[in-house]
Amino acid sequence: MEDMTENELSIEILSLSLRCQQGVASEEDRARLEYLLRESEEARLVYSGVALDTVTLAEVANKNSLVLPNENPTDDEIGTLAPAGMETELRPVRKGSWQFLLALAALVLIASWSVAMFQTKETVTVADRQARPLARIVHLEDVQWNSGAVEFAEWSAVNSGDSLQIESGMLELVVDDVIQVVIQGPANFELVSAEKALAHSGKLVARIGEEGIGFEIETPHAHVVDQGTAFSISVSPEAQTDVVVYEGIVDLSARDDSLPDSSQPPIFRRLQSGEGMRVDSQGELNRITSVGPRDFLPPLRLGREAVRPSRLIASVTDNVSSLETSKYYRIVGEGFAEDCVSYVDRLHQWNGIDGRGIPGFLHGADYVMTFNDDKVLDDLQIAIEVTQPVAMYVLWDDRIEVPEWLSKDFLDTGWDIGLDEGYNDRVPDVSRKTELGAGKSVDFVFSIWKQEVRHASTVLLGSVQQARIDEAPREVSQSMYSIVVAPLRGFRGNKAN
Repeated sequence: MEDMTENELSIEILSLSLRCQQGVASEEDRARLEYLLRESEEARLVYSGVALDTVTLAEVANKNSLVLPNENPTDDEIGTLAPAGMETELRPVRKGSWQFLLALAALVLIASWSVAMFQTKETVTVADRQARPLARIVHLEDVQWNSGAVEFAEWSAVNSGDSLQIESGMLELVVDDVIQVVIQGPANFELVSAEKALAHSGKLVARIGEEGIGFEIETPHAHVVDQGTAFSISVSPEAQTDVVVYEGIVDLSARDDSLPDSSQPPIFRRLQSGEGMRVDSQGELNRITSVGPRDFLPPLRLGREAVRPSRLIASVTDNVSSLETSKYYRIVGEGFAEDCVSYVDRLHQWNGIDGRGIPGFLHGADYVMTFNDDKVLDDLQIAIEVTQPVAMYVLWDDRIEVPEWLSKDFLDTGWDIGLDEGYNDRVPDVSRKTELGAGKSVDFVFSIWKQEVRHASTVLLGSVQQARIDEAPREVSQSMYSIVVAPLRGFRGNKAN
């Protein structure tokens, strides 16, 4: 990320957050804010503070005693609240106009708050924490509450023992300012404490900061303990609990009472980025091969934009034994775009090799996020089941010799795409960061190969290596291929570069 002072970073985060809050943020604004939050711990701290202040200002603005200057204020009057006793005509704040007050307040406070955020760094006292609710519902989307269940409004406080029972829709919950959870109905979710929750049924996705490490979600079949991560859970109470990790580490174990032999110790598995497991009603753990939005909520992103199931890819499987790995393939419907994430176990991104961006025939296509560590295997076979005629593309690392299976079944289109490598502080290389935009921070070039699949069928893809590599995958300066699938249509064009 480019060098920025703490104040510059704070002001940009506040400005972008304000535009998102007002509903006027462009796609570039949202992408920029997401990039800053992903790359900077300081940015995440500022954003957390903005979220908390938004709650406070919303509560204040909804009180009947608040007033604003009447009708047409001058430029100098905008953002000024009249002091007590001021002789000017005042009007009550209309219901729903708190966003305007937020805008004014944020603009006034931007400089002083951003400086204080980093210069004072005051510690929250025990009394402060006790005075604050354990959690808040910060967003509701088409929520229908279960019959007889307690209904919560947006910005409602949620405390220990409160149960969120929804028939449909989605809600977003922030726990103790460090844990973000989105729940999709039908679901039953109960908050026990700042350290634990019960997911009785439904789907959820969570992102947990460092201060929330150790947070546990218990289901009818499993214990899921976060180690600083982003993950998704799908609970079918009579059958199974499925857990997939998008980033970081999760400790997964079967509940004692789900084991057929209670004298056996519970099965334990540590899952990392790109790995997922199913715990069934008998306490058995099994690999989850592919992940899509029909079964799991996607990673949390700003704006909660729609994530579509793939209409073209029915499944992705491989020949790796479920006893050997916990990895999964993530299927992203209509998601291939500039700066989209390349692999389930890396932060790398796909980019156009120059300012013209990614080739147009890839934009908006479905794609499969593969497992980059598989680049060292010499016996891998991946099976892609497609539902209709498609153009299937393989993005191939130009540093690696083209194998026979690729040159036999695919044609080199003559187009290229760039890989922007990025690492976070959980891996040894902390010096390489991704950048936002076409042609920015492209580290390696990949050729785009194409096969026309003329009917619904299963396509087999091979391994990257001709001979197995015994080095640790992160020590190998090569990358796994990626798979992109688009509806089959006429294809024309020359190489863009």
